[in-house]
Order: sequence, then structure tokens, then C-alpha cells
Amino acid sequence: VNKTKMKKLIKLIEEKILREKMTLKKSIKYILELKLEIKGFKNSGEK
Repeated sequence: VNKTKMKKLIKLIEEKILREKMTLKKSIKYILELKLEIKGFKNSGEK
């Protein structure tokens, strides 16, 4: 995953959180789940 793609992804996530005005707990859970997804994506992409 290149850096510009990551920056775009992060911006989208931030906008999504702001737009939905999630509670802090929900947004933290969402970010943690997303980090796991990104980790899994990176690992599968490195094969």
C-alpha cells in the first residue's frame, strides 16, 4: 500500500467518523478493526 493511498484512506475514515458523529468508543473500535484489516491487507500483499 503506497503512502498516498493510505493518506486518502485515512482522510475517508476521518470524514466518515465526523459525518456519522460516532461516539468515541465506537470510533476507537472502528479504527482498531480497520488497523487489523490494513495489517491483514499488507500481509497478504507481501506474498
